[in-house]
Amino acid sequence: MRAEALLALAALTLVTACGDRTGPAGVAPATSSPTQSPSAALAETGMPLPLTGVPGKDPQAFSRPVLAAVLRFTPGRPVVGADAADIVYDEPGKGADHRLVALFHSRDPATLGPLGNTQPSDTQLLRLLKPVYAHAGGAERLTARLVGANLVPVSPPQSAAAFRNVGGSFYAAPATLRRAAAGARPGRPLQLLSYGEPQQPMVERPAATVTSVTVTVPGKPSQIWIHDANGWVQTGAGAPHVRVANLLLPQAVYRDLRADKSGTLLAEPSMFGTGQLTAVSGDQLAKGVWRRPTDKSPFTYTDSAGVPLRLAPGRTWILLAPAGTAVIGR
Repeated sequence: MRAEALLALAALTLVTACGDRTGPAGVAPATSSPTQSPSAALAETGMPLPLTGVPGKDPQAFSRPVLAAVLRFTPGRPVVGADAADIVYDEPGKGADHRLVALFHSRDPATLGPLGNTQPSDTQLLRLLKPVYAHAGGAERLTARLVGANLVPVSPPQSAAAFRNVGGSFYAAPATLRRAAAGARPGRPLQLLSYGEPQQPMVERPAATVTSVTVTVPGKPSQIWIHDANGWVQTGAGAPHVRVANLLLPQAVYRDLRADKSGTLLAEPSMFGTGQLTAVSGDQLAKGVWRRPTDKSPFTYTDSAGVPLRLAPGRTWILLAPAGTAVIGR
């Protein structure tokens, strides 16, 4: 593409502009390959799985509950299991830590952790799915909010046998977490993102062609993502080394949340409203808009004209970007 178009999208700074009045655009379902009839494609490859858009042939997969796990990630320290998640919501926290809310459906890792504490934004983010919700606990004033929140919580205070304490951090096997929650009837998975056909561009409008993306949240080490034939992989010192098909960076408004009586503050992102978006899929980087009016609807991600993005089938990393986050594509 022309040099000026690339430069215009090469350095994007997310700014805060959040409201709560606009409704979502429709979510387009994944479709079959254009070279086959729909019936032939389904017979050959199966139905698209709801959280990835990747075809699956196992009928039981479509009623398998989602497991949502809060993971605590500090750059340079191992986080286990995030590379198997279908969707990861990345919430930059206070200090060096990130909260990762990872959704597992198409497959589970052998174990995951270290688990992080609950926050009220998790109920707003997840209640549409009614998932098995694994977390490490938290202050009583926060865990009390989980009652009637349309989640199936599993935590060490409730199910101690499902967790291992390693050096003060909790780890768990997803299979054990699912068994611990089986009697509570978790919900069925829902499609949260819109997917295009294989090799279909994310947007029709002009977009930057990129092979690397650097994301810098104020006060934190940069995330460096590199594109290759298998998608986008996060690299660099301290990276969790996950590989995804899509990167979504919706701007988010954060507030300070008092976690306990001692006054410990947490960074709490808003889960509603509308705002600017940077999206990366395939080798395209484009600006767009996110919308979510209530916790009874999913986030929608569109281009600047309101057309739903056509994401590549596969895993997706969604960084809820605070004001001042810089995104540079090359």
